Amino acid sequence: MKKYFSLFSVFSRQSLKSFAIYRATAVITATFGVLFFTVECILGMVLFSLTDDIVGYSFQDYLLMISVASLITYLYQFFFASAHENLAEVILEGELDTVLLRPVNSLYYYSCFRQDYSCIINVLVVIPFIVGLYIQYNVFSIFNIIVFLLFIILAVLCVYIVNQLFVTLVFFFENSTRLLGLSEYLYDVATRPIAIYPKAIIKVLMYVVPYGFVTNMSWQILIRGVPVTAFIFLALWDVLGLMLANALWNKGIKKYVSSN
Repeated sequence: MKKYFSLFSVFSRQSLKSFAIYRATAVITATFGVLFFTVECILGMVLFSLTDDIVGYSFQDYLLMISVASLITYLYQFFFASAHENLAEVILEGELDTVLLRPVNSLYYYSCFRQDYSCIINVLVVIPFIVGLYIQYNVFSIFNIIVFLLFIILAVLCVYIVNQLFVTLVFFFENSTRLLGLSEYLYDVATRPIAIYPKAIIKVLMYVVPYGFVTNMSWQILIRGVPVTAFIFLALWDVLGLMLANALWNKGIKKYVSSN
């Protein structure tokens, strides 16, 4: 385990150096992240200008939900997105050799080999927004905050697992690259009050690809706490998802063809 922490530390330093070299690109990326978040807030203003309540959500609820959903997205992008963006192409072009030859878990190595420090800017923007909204509810609870932070970790891991599963399909089906954007689309769909969708879609977003569970449950932990069963469900989903991702990765490696 110590070996993997040391490896992650090396990756982080390398990523930070890359961030320092390409500062302009990082700032542009962060700016677009802030703009997209701003657009979501404006959309909420438009929707709630016509009504005070949407399936039980107030405007303040909506803002807190999209803020927490954005936080989860930015944390995923910081830790894993850079690797996932390139992995499908690396697999198809047979350039995975240097990873497979290293004496470490290849899935861990590739998943964590690059961090996107430009996303930290977005995280630092959205956290004060969440804190400000939370204060307005006047329901401060240290226990809820701790559970919320733990739930965020599980939520980020959930987003990683779903994206990893989609990318791993490239080992088996070359045309599956068309599905790589599906995860992002599903997450965008889930950043809305889940009750507005038909029951079939709700079940998919709550239990199969639990983005709706993540986005609609996480913000409520701060305000109302969370049922133990909900926390256990996401933890179990993550554990089973990691096992499936690892199993598919190992099977995929057997089908991998090197360019050399």
